[in-house]
Amino acid sequence: MRSNIAHSSCGIAGQVPKTMVNGETANISSIAEFKWYKWVMFRDTSISFPDSKMVLGRNLSPALDIGPAMTRKVIKRNGEIVFRSTVRLLTPDKMGNPVRVKEREEFTETLNAALGEPLTEADLSSDPDYGTPELDSYKDETDGKVPFVPDIDGADADTYDQYVGAYVELPTGDKMQSGKVVSWKRGADGNSKGVASTNPILDSRTCEVELSDGEVTEYSANIIAKNMFAQCNIEGNQFLLMSALVDHKKEGHAVEVADSFVHCGSTCHQQITTKGWQLCVEWKDDSTTWERLADLKKLYPIEVAEYAVAQGLNKEPPFAW
Repeated sequence: MRSNIAHSSCGIAGQVPKTMVNGETANISSIAEFKWYKWVMFRDTSISFPDSKMVLGRNLSPALDIGPAMTRKVIKRNGEIVFRSTVRLLTPDKMGNPVRVKEREEFTETLNAALGEPLTEADLSSDPDYGTPELDSYKDETDGKVPFVPDIDGADADTYDQYVGAYVELPTGDKMQSGKVVSWKRGADGNSKGVASTNPILDSRTCEVELSDGEVTEYSANIIAKNMFAQCNIEGNQFLLMSALVDHKKEGHAVEVADSFVHCGSTCHQQITTKGWQLCVEWKDDSTTWERLADLKKLYPIEVAEYAVAQGLNKEPPFAW
């Protein structure tokens, strides 16, 4: 959906992302003409003469990367999902036709019998993950005092500098190491060494950087800028490359294996939860941090799955995919 919707980003100049990538006007017919779960008639090739091949079904979504552009994903009365390019919506006359009304009622009964009764809000009330949590409000820890922000005219040259105070991964020998830019390297006259430039690549000034091991060393501004741009996305958010998963911990409120299924009458479903689990990540700069399993499953699903199998955790609810 997002690839066919215009966004406020100036980089796409009012166009939709799909148009910018493909160079052709995006076709939204497959999205705009059919709403989710609408009644449709589609061509069922399994039906032979003299019965009509056009049968009743429910529209689910466009069929991405399957068949022509207008191919739809349709669910049949027996619960089977098929992909069909010959699909049309029921007209208002057909919707009010008594024969079609009875046919839709029979379709719903047969589909419910095939899939089972749908879960209700009451069925999910026993699930601890169901519902939006209500958290207590909190107050800012200011003790009633407003932090003092110095006027820019009275600040030193490094206070509002675009480099000083920045954290960046920099090359140290044959590896990358995180560091903080602490100040510009200055000469005896108090002026920074090198020549400033509006183009970061041409900026030859020298910065003092404090590395994660405590060592303070010098790097040129253009080297720092190059690594900043290489480690940030288009929105300016920094990212790190993961090296390995090295440890895990399970907190007391995590769901146990014995409680992983919720029973609702004659049906049961597995709780989809990752709460209470954290994994220790070793990054490429040799630093380690504890991260939520929910985040890592989305960003590194293969690495998480391999770690779970290697550690014998694949039976635990968060890893039982």
